Amino acid sequence: MKLLRRGGIGLVFLLGLLARIGPAAAEDMTTNIQTARMTVMEINKDARQLVCVNSQGRVHVHKVTSKAVVVTDDKTTTDLASLATGDVIRAELRSGQIEKIVVLRHAWHEATGQEQ
Repeated sequence: MKLLRRGGIGLVFLLGLLARIGPAAAEDMTTNIQTARMTVMEINKDARQLVCVNSQGRVHVHKVTSKAVVVTDDKTTTDLASLATGDVIRAELRSGQIEKIVVLRHAWHEATGQEQ
C-alpha cells in the first residue's frame, strides 16, 4: 500500500513537471475563478446592464447582449427578470459584453443553499 501511495505521489509530481505550469499560471486560474463569481448589485433591464461586485470587492458594470441567456435551476431565458439583486452569478463575456449568465445561487438561498 505504501508503494502504491509513493508511486501515485511520484506520478503526480512527474506530471506537474511535464506540464510546466508555473505558479503565476495557477494564480491566474484562481483569480479567474474568483472574479468570474459575482454578486448582482443592480439590474437595469431597459439598458440591459448589470452592476456586480466580485469576490475581491471590485464593482463592475457590464452590458448584457440582447441575445444573452440567463440559466437558472428551472429555466433558460433571455429575460433579465429572472435575476434579482443579491444573486450570485457566473458570467461569460465576449467583447466586453455578457453573453451568458448562470445563476449559481439566488439571493433567497444565499444563507442556506449550496452552489450548483
